[in-house]
Amino acid sequence: MAGAVAPGWRSEWPDAPVRTMPTLAAALREGRAAIWPAGTDLEPALAEVGPGGLAVLPLSAGGRVSGACLIGWDAPHVFGPDERALLTASAGLAGQALMRAHAFDAEHELVGMLQRQLLPRRLPKLPGAVAVARYLPTTAGLEVGGDWYDVIPLPDNHVALVIGDVQGHNAGAATLMGQMRTALRAYAVEGTPDVVVSHANRLLIDLETDLFATCCYVDVDLEEGSAWYVRAGHLPPSCVTRTAAPRSPTRRADHRSAWSSRASSP
Repeated sequence: MAGAVAPGWRSEWPDAPVRTMPTLAAALREGRAAIWPAGTDLEPALAEVGPGGLAVLPLSAGGRVSGACLIGWDAPHVFGPDERALLTASAGLAGQALMRAHAFDAEHELVGMLQRQLLPRRLPKLPGAVAVARYLPTTAGLEVGGDWYDVIPLPDNHVALVIGDVQGHNAGAATLMGQMRTALRAYAVEGTPDVVVSHANRLLIDLETDLFATCCYVDVDLEEGSAWYVRAGHLPPSCVTRTAAPRSPTRRADHRSAWSSRASSP
């Protein structure tokens, strides 16, 4: 960016490639600030930015230069020691902020790509039922991370509905989410929901991660019109029909949660 203190601030960059501005190229290559007083013989593009004085400030952090800031004065300007120190320090802070912004954008893009790859691209066709999913984040700005869902066809006209959440909204959470989703799919054929979730929990412990995960696993019998579920720290599901308000499942005598919707299936 470039500017002038008087008569006003200009935000346009010099209309010339860097190779035609050796002064700027040298500052970027060396990573050191350069301050030029009025009357210095500079390249035409830079002379237009600061005829009364020019500060070329590389924006660097961690040994890498990510940009440059040009500050020019129209009227002749004398750079004192304090001002030189302030300009150099400001460029360093701006460089660190720019590097953090680049790192955030890169991680955000990576997490988004991971989640798109790990979530189901399409839901399976089910006998006598239609599966529909909508992913809607509850917090603005945290649209990617460890949330997942799945629909898993099972033998004997059963289907597993899974929803879960891994702590955090970063690449680590998205990676662990993928591991848990894959594990639940593998364990789904091994037995009842309590067995499936128990196996997944043991896997999470064996991974020795600092993150925790919640999950709700529902086994639906499409032929009988009933379902029962196990949840690990997750909110319970609700049953919605065309004629009745949403309701929570009933509690069975063996303390497993279950639905029986044969009389009023959706």
